[in-house]
Amino acid sequence: MKHTVRIAIVASMVAAAGAVVSARVPAHAVGGLQTGYWWQAQPAGAPLPAPPTVPANGLWVSGTELNPVAVSAIHFDVSPDEAAPLLTAKVQSAFPPAQASSAANALQVVVMVCPATPGWAPAKAGAWTAKPKYDCAGAATGTLSPDGSTLSLDLGGVVRDGAVDVALVPGTGGAVLPQLPVPVPGAPPIPQPSGFDLTLQPVTPDQIHTSPAIDSGTSGTAAPSVAPATDNATAAEPDLGTLNTPAANYNFAANSVQPSAGVGASSTPSVAPSSLAPQSRGFVDTAIKDNKGYRALAVILLAVLLWWAWRQAVPPKPSRRTIYDGPTTSAA
Repeated sequence: MKHTVRIAIVASMVAAAGAVVSARVPAHAVGGLQTGYWWQAQPAGAPLPAPPTVPANGLWVSGTELNPVAVSAIHFDVSPDEAAPLLTAKVQSAFPPAQASSAANALQVVVMVCPATPGWAPAKAGAWTAKPKYDCAGAATGTLSPDGSTLSLDLGGVVRDGAVDVALVPGTGGAVLPQLPVPVPGAPPIPQPSGFDLTLQPVTPDQIHTSPAIDSGTSGTAAPSVAPATDNATAAEPDLGTLNTPAANYNFAANSVQPSAGVGASSTPSVAPSSLAPQSRGFVDTAIKDNKGYRALAVILLAVLLWWAWRQAVPPKPSRRTIYDGPTTSAA
């Protein structure tokens, strides 16, 4: 009886360990990560050395929307079961932007997230004529942390066919752009418009967090709750013309897409700081980490458990007597 109970306990432990080992491994939410930045002073065919303020494989965003000095681009692929990627890039601590040194000036650093045309080639201090093509109409903006150490970019609205291609472009706002600390020998004079100068550390896959993709069937469950509230007798009572009058006088799309002329040269943002901050969205962050180490540990534990189960379940064989053993004592 005791032997049977021991075998049952061992079998249950083996089944539990097997379930841990064969558990679904979360796939990488992103893949094929590529980055690059392009410089206004970089001529085509005659490459100049990269500015020393930009880290190796880092990103650079500088200038204003009307006169950009440097733009960057990011590409990565998103798995079908993931959505709403959120990138938290690290600001280069060696050369932080002057506008981000104070919490009151953080909103002056406006980085626009513009959809880019796929197929661009990564570059470091690439020629200005080879920069990716992008469209900043209705583009979202990044959000700097209060201490200016990170830049959060909501990329959920730019996912196209399972891929993200975005250009980071300087937006309207910011104070005077500081001069580059070390001028590049032989480079033409760089215009210094009003704006900001921001360098980012290399982007890595673990800086990109995603949310589980929502099934399209769940979004249609809310429709039946709205339909019963509509009645033919009461639908004609509201004055729909009166309600639409304010919307006709205020063209929100035109105001949000087309900045006013001359704003780039102003020392203060021309847009209310509250409008520069992107709309917050609720995310269930999914850390993009490789768990091969956990699987290897589970396999080792399973092997040890199987060895122990075999030792417990199989009774030891009786030892054989040799010619050197003494005679057995006979029972009286």
